[in-house]
Amino acid sequence: MKRAIITATAAVLLVVPLTTGCKESIKTGASPSNSNILPPKAELGDDGPPQGESSGEPDSSTEQSSGAPDTSTEDSSDDSSGAGTDVDKAEIALCQKLSDEQVAELVGKQVQSRNGDCIWNFAGGGDFRVSLSRPTKLSLDTEASLGGAEEIDGAGDRAVNVDKHLYVIAKGWKMDIYGRVLDTDQRKKLAEFLVENLE
Repeated sequence: MKRAIITATAAVLLVVPLTTGCKESIKTGASPSNSNILPPKAELGDDGPPQGESSGEPDSSTEQSSGAPDTSTEDSSDDSSGAGTDVDKAEIALCQKLSDEQVAELVGKQVQSRNGDCIWNFAGGGDFRVSLSRPTKLSLDTEASLGGAEEIDGAGDRAVNVDKHLYVIAKGWKMDIYGRVLDTDQRKKLAEFLVENLE
């Protein structure tokens, strides 16, 4: 009997502290063991989110464009008229001053047709053409050094005839008159007329 009383008393003593501890845990909200529970998420302060967390706002550094075309690399010097360069314009203007009738008078050959503005086709075959350029250095030294080159007087500032070409420097331009069916005198007559009308 005494042993049963002692056992019951010991059981009561063990249950009371456990019950008390549970009540304390419930009152304080504490868990008997919180080693496996993550700490509460940090609240945002005035300085933005904690390091490593996103505020949810889009990053302006990677924000996509509005879809408008990028004109930063467009060429502002583009000639929208499509009329070509100043050299092209000058060449065309010069050739237009040389009519088919004037060609026939200067070289004694009838013009059958023209290709563009600066190529004349003769009725008996063959053609001649005129081209203009404005190099940084105006010189005919290279042309004059070629085999068979001949200096021609009376056409521009300087003229060299070589291999069916008559090269002329005049008024800041370099002109090339080419025609295999023309002789030197015929090319010179054309050059004199063109130099006179060169602007």
